[in-house]
Amino acid sequence: MIQRQTVETRQADVGDVADGHIDSMFPTAQSLEGIEVVADNMRRRLAELSQSMRTLLLAQASSGDVSEQQSISATLGAISSLYQRISTMRSKARTSERTVLDITQDIKALDSAKRNVTQTTTVMRRLQLVMGSTRALQTAVQQGAWEAAGREVLAVSGLSDGLRGFERVGPVASMLRRAQELQAAAGRAAADVVARGFDAHGQLTGDSTEMHAACTCIQSCGTAAQHRVTSEYCALQLRAYSAIFQAEDDVAQVSRRYAWLRRVLRNHTDEHAGVFPQAWRVAEHLARAFGEMTRDQLANCMASRPPDAQALVAGLGDTLAFEAQCDKRFGIAAANDEHEGGVGEDGAQRGSFAGLVACAFEPYLGVFVAAESRAFEQAV
Repeated sequence: MIQRQTVETRQADVGDVADGHIDSMFPTAQSLEGIEVVADNMRRRLAELSQSMRTLLLAQASSGDVSEQQSISATLGAISSLYQRISTMRSKARTSERTVLDITQDIKALDSAKRNVTQTTTVMRRLQLVMGSTRALQTAVQQGAWEAAGREVLAVSGLSDGLRGFERVGPVASMLRRAQELQAAAGRAAADVVARGFDAHGQLTGDSTEMHAACTCIQSCGTAAQHRVTSEYCALQLRAYSAIFQAEDDVAQVSRRYAWLRRVLRNHTDEHAGVFPQAWRVAEHLARAFGEMTRDQLANCMASRPPDAQALVAGLGDTLAFEAQCDKRFGIAAANDEHEGGVGEDGAQRGSFAGLVACAFEPYLGVFVAAESRAFEQAV
């Protein structure tokens, strides 16, 4: 409302000024005669003012366009500079990334080279140790130092296990073959010492101390060599048994066989036990080999001439007693209770002696049953 009044006031002032200006231009009625001239002058003046205003407006517009163009050019220049800086940073980032990748690859290559050098050094050191142990083993065997030879056999075995996987390398493969050959040769030489220590009748003739040391070397060569020596010893001790009882057909006198074994075991304990390590359980293996041989001989005897009931009972009773005594003597029941599955401390099976020989009597138990049936019928 106040603005409206102000505008109206200004319009009234302008009108008053115009009226005053007209009155000054035409003060009298005669002066109105020149009104056309005055009007033409005013029109011309108005045209001049309009042209002047138009010129000023165009100049002002031209000045504004230049400023805007300058602003746009400055903005475009800033954007271009910023893009160049971003491109430069991106290029430097790519260069840095490639540098980091190159450094990482170099580090990996150095780590791989370090591992290869370390592994090569370890293999070379083990090869030197194997060579030294094989030379020491060969010297010990030549000198008959069997305990030292046994230690060297274990050393060579352990060092050779560390070289597994390098068999494709010629020197390593050659060294491993050489080590195996020397180990086998040491086992055979030690077994020969043990074999020469007994004569053809199984009597001890060699030095038990040296033979025990040779057994220690054999034990280092593995269970196969140990079992081979044990089997040869058992076969030697039982050679006389085959000659004495092969023609024995009287099943009732089977107790004589067991008495013979007791004498052999007593002789083994008194004279031969110091030759073999206790862990070998040579006496047990000897008794088991005797049982297997006795079983086969009794089966052949009873097949050729079936026993009567009295002889069958007597022989079976002696056999069962013998098997129980063997289990007790060698601690088979205790070993089976302590080690599940009947496995001894050396990893070998320790089956019971029960039924080892008695199984030969099973096919002929019908004779005993028939005899008992006849006796029962007669008693009734």
